[in-house]
Amino acid sequence: MAQPPQGWITCVKCAVEVHSVPVPCEGADEKIRRFKLDGLEKMRHVFIRFSGIYNSHYIGINQLKLIGSEGQHIPYKILAADGDTGGKREAAQNYSGWWAVTGKEDLWLLELEEEQHVTHVGMHCANTSATPKELHISDACEGIACDLSKACSAEQVFGLGGEGEIPDRKVNVLGTAMSLEDVAAGLNSGLIACPQGKGFRCFLSASGRTACVFHERSAAAKARRHFGRHLEISAEQAQHKPLPNSSSLVEEPERRAMTLAELHALRAAIVTRCFAERWLDCRTKAELTPEEVNLYNLNFHHICPFTVPDGILLMGLQEGVTYAEGQEVSQIETSAKGVVKEVVCADCIKVTVQQGQFQLHKNVIVDGKGRAPKEITHPGACSYKELISKAATVAGWFCSHWWGESVFDFVACCEQHAACRALSENEASYWVCGYANRQHDLGSDLSKDPSDSSFNKAMLVAKGILVILDSDAVPFARIWCDFEIFMTQTRQTKLMDVVTCHKGRARVLSEGLLPDETPTDKTTRERRFPLELLSRGLTTQLERGDASVEIDKIRILNNMSSNSQDLDNPEILQTVQDWPGNLQCFRSVNADLRAAFAVAAWPQAVHHGIVKDFDVARPGVVSLPRVLASALNRKILQLSFEGLHCVTDEELHSLASGLPPKLQVLNLGFNGCQGITDTGVGYLAERIQTLHCLDILELRFFGIVALTGASLQSLGEALPWNVKDIMLDFSESLGGEGSFDAEGAAKTDIALETLMHSLPRDLERFALCIGNCKTLSLTGYKTVVTTFPSTLSTLELDLTGLRDLSQKGDDEHGLPNCDIGCLTDELAVHLVQRLPKNLHKLLLHIGRHKKLTPNFADAFAEWLSTAQALEELHMQFYMGNAAMSPIGQQGMKTMWSHLPQCIKALSLLNVGRHRQTAVCIGEHLPSNIQHLRVIADKEYHSLADILDNAKDEQEDEVDTRRLRLPLPLRRLPAHTLRSVGDALGVLKQAGLSSVRSVEDLHRALEVLKQAGLSDLSSVADLQERVEHNSC
Repeated sequence: MAQPPQGWITCVKCAVEVHSVPVPCEGADEKIRRFKLDGLEKMRHVFIRFSGIYNSHYIGINQLKLIGSEGQHIPYKILAADGDTGGKREAAQNYSGWWAVTGKEDLWLLELEEEQHVTHVGMHCANTSATPKELHISDACEGIACDLSKACSAEQVFGLGGEGEIPDRKVNVLGTAMSLEDVAAGLNSGLIACPQGKGFRCFLSASGRTACVFHERSAAAKARRHFGRHLEISAEQAQHKPLPNSSSLVEEPERRAMTLAELHALRAAIVTRCFAERWLDCRTKAELTPEEVNLYNLNFHHICPFTVPDGILLMGLQEGVTYAEGQEVSQIETSAKGVVKEVVCADCIKVTVQQGQFQLHKNVIVDGKGRAPKEITHPGACSYKELISKAATVAGWFCSHWWGESVFDFVACCEQHAACRALSENEASYWVCGYANRQHDLGSDLSKDPSDSSFNKAMLVAKGILVILDSDAVPFARIWCDFEIFMTQTRQTKLMDVVTCHKGRARVLSEGLLPDETPTDKTTRERRFPLELLSRGLTTQLERGDASVEIDKIRILNNMSSNSQDLDNPEILQTVQDWPGNLQCFRSVNADLRAAFAVAAWPQAVHHGIVKDFDVARPGVVSLPRVLASALNRKILQLSFEGLHCVTDEELHSLASGLPPKLQVLNLGFNGCQGITDTGVGYLAERIQTLHCLDILELRFFGIVALTGASLQSLGEALPWNVKDIMLDFSESLGGEGSFDAEGAAKTDIALETLMHSLPRDLERFALCIGNCKTLSLTGYKTVVTTFPSTLSTLELDLTGLRDLSQKGDDEHGLPNCDIGCLTDELAVHLVQRLPKNLHKLLLHIGRHKKLTPNFADAFAEWLSTAQALEELHMQFYMGNAAMSPIGQQGMKTMWSHLPQCIKALSLLNVGRHRQTAVCIGEHLPSNIQHLRVIADKEYHSLADILDNAKDEQEDEVDTRRLRLPLPLRRLPAHTLRSVGDALGVLKQAGLSSVRSVEDLHRALEVLKQAGLSDLSSVADLQERVEHNSC
């Protein structure tokens, strides 16, 4: 194993993510394969470890990129490489496209210029054999000296928290003042019992307020699990025991939600008290570790004792017995314990509760004598939330869970859910019955009718329900959890997310897309959810849940079946047992719940080949198409199978057969699924034709070479008449690989005519992506641009990579002689003149324009002057240097001076590599602009950026080597760059159709490197190959 550099402690990582590296390790975006990071936060240092090799004696890395939340590349420097801070580090820092190290492991410690949120790591390995098998990434803290006498940051440690200033570095351990060194030695020698065994060290936190001992093999990863990311704050909150007062009590139970910060403090309290007080499991009596504490144990040892701060009154005890302050009080049947705080009268005492909850009609032992109290009161009783916080917190998310799961797992699930939903520690709020209800006065929060309970009140105000599953999915078998899920499913205005801890990591299933998430991101995230829990969800019967008290189940079932007038009628139990299928309320809600799990399970099922027989433990029981089709009330379906090569026509047939009949939104992605043909799309089209409630249809078939115009035609013929929103993406499809396909062009022409004339008459949004299509002819192009429905408010067209359709056919087929990436002035004018004038949003990607003239500028300006409803304009049409192109600077001014004042969002990409282009746009920006992105000579996001750049402008000449790669090139599949001929095609598409000068070669080399052709080592090499190819 490569050793970490001297002077650094590499075990200071806070959180670690492990990703399996596929081969080949490359992607369409700048040739790099992106690995999404789920659990890492803002960081200054990144620790990366490569491990394993596929079939070589060394690890070889071509590119390693850190990518931020907005897709930007984050610069870094390498502090240490392969355990070396000297020569190897310098070599790695300047690896210039290649880094290799012998052995099966390599360590890099990276430093960013400032603390940033890294969302993806991008990697490219050209040599398949030398590709590492795993990539480990952690948000490493700043490296610290190995001298243990020095302070370190709080995130690097965990263990036994202290209180106050600790100048002598001593901490209270089990009632004894011990130095940190003694604590570590005691743990390592076994004098202090700990399951981790040897390997402990000691540290003092940076502020000197928290003394801690940590285990070197788990270090801060454990700290984060125990204390969260702010150890000192959590530790201090854990020690703080505020007493409630009249101002801190919150009478509305739905306003007693816990913030994530408060859950972190609760977790710290468990760590602080569990070991110190030697907590025992309240059922098995076994000694507990913090990780094993569940809500039953927490309620017994922590919540019940603390939430009666004034003590309880035991009345009606045996008279004639002498009671005295300090006497021990116990109740054998409940294991409750306490101490006499005050003798009120001869048969009444006030008791400070130490553990558990005293109950009526059970003997209380005082001084060896026992008698059951006739009455118990709890003056000043409160909920745990009221105890720790004076601020009322409205329920953001209602937690449906089982008390028997680990509290640590519960908090980890909430942490991950908050991160997925982009909620901060103080924004995220979770309503948990154990912390919100007053455990000593449940009657005030619960009622006979479940609809009037605190549970239902909290669900009504919450944004949604978070179902937290343990490894056995016990919540599905608990009637209160089933009631909560039932109410959420029937209300349909509430979201339902599901989360579980699996192999130490929280995994989330979300209803709908998360912030800044694509359907593909959602599918990738949910593929990590454990299959066994998905199987449980697919067979759930909410009416079968159990209850600790039978009357609760009777009332809940009667409520769920709308029998609120006779809640205590026990006949419902027999009805559910004998004829569950007759209860439509249960049948429909069960179907909706199972369908949600079926959608989440589908990509995994395709990968494993179990779509039609999902539950391998019970063959023939679960078919995903049948489960989904039975959800008669389901209105939305979003699924992405991007990159799954195992998706075939048969899989599309199964999916089509399972589409629910009342769908209103259908969003399916099949990008890169090379196993799909026209037959599979035909299956899908046949089913779509029957979906008469459909409002939104989005289908993505990017880069599927086997598809032809027949697919587009079958979809056009199947469009339901009432659809309001259509998006079809066939970019780099409809013609496969190679040159212009004459026969395919005829099919595509017919398909486009069918599609455009079949568009619903009330269509509001139309998006058509047919960029880089090799079968688009002049006829097809004119069909598209002449038949836009007049009702459109949003139009999105991607026509990048089109050929010069104006040239008369002089090839062997008599069809236009195609020049890649060139759209003539005549056809561009033809397009803008036919744009609907009532658009609210226009997105137009139409590739390169070497021949645009002021005629186009005048036509586009005229349309802009009439588009008075336009609020969003997004355009990409690379024109090179506008000063040297036929359109000229005057043409640019003509266009941008007519921007409507109603525009709020403006995105103009690759609109001329000249600074004056940006200045011209800046001079005519609408006053209401809220979002701006302009790429000209550089990228601008505000008017201030443009003005600052204009001040610095000294000359009009642009560095021709500074070339931005347009979107179509960034999306090129890897297989399109396998020869010099392919490279020349890329150069033409990038505007370099004539490569002869040295300057052109410099530009070409940069283009090819960005596009992924990494085997060109020099300009001379490129020149030699180009000249040879030209000959």
